[in-house]
Amino acid sequence: MGMHTTLKIPGVELAAGSLGHGLSFSLGIALEKKLSNKTSRVFVLQGDEEINASPIWEAAMSAGKYQLDNLITIIDRSMYNMEGNTQTIMPLEPLEDKWRSFGWSVKTVDGHNVSELFENLSSVPFEKGKPTCIIAKTVKGKGVTYMEGKFNFHHAKINDKDYDTCVACLEKNICE
Repeated sequence: MGMHTTLKIPGVELAAGSLGHGLSFSLGIALEKKLSNKTSRVFVLQGDEEINASPIWEAAMSAGKYQLDNLITIIDRSMYNMEGNTQTIMPLEPLEDKWRSFGWSVKTVDGHNVSELFENLSSVPFEKGKPTCIIAKTVKGKGVTYMEGKFNFHHAKINDKDYDTCVACLEKNICE
């Protein structure tokens, strides 16, 4: 199991990680599509740690200014990064209000509820002329008891034995 997204996944154009460049990169793509009258959409997956980086907020302001309703970001709001609790390290709340203040349409969802995610992703953009932000509240390591809610599993690479244990836990919805 890899620790970061790879460009080998179809449709992944950039794997920027915690540097915070993913939204800026995607903003450029969305702006080009808008100026070229293309109807395709650009999706960005971000985590708690990544949105502490200043390029995220510069891109968020620009996306609102240019009314990029073809730009959708999904924030994995687990409340943890690789160093601990995000509210202790660098508070992000009120997160919805921050994105709205930059001209985004925002909804918060249960990030573990696939039906709710699908429903919301199927209805983007939420508002014409506004980029979309979906804040997906998640629990780090959900479903694997010894990992659940523990920040050190944000960046842990697991071995084959642990991988098999995790798969068994998730398939049976139980774990020791």
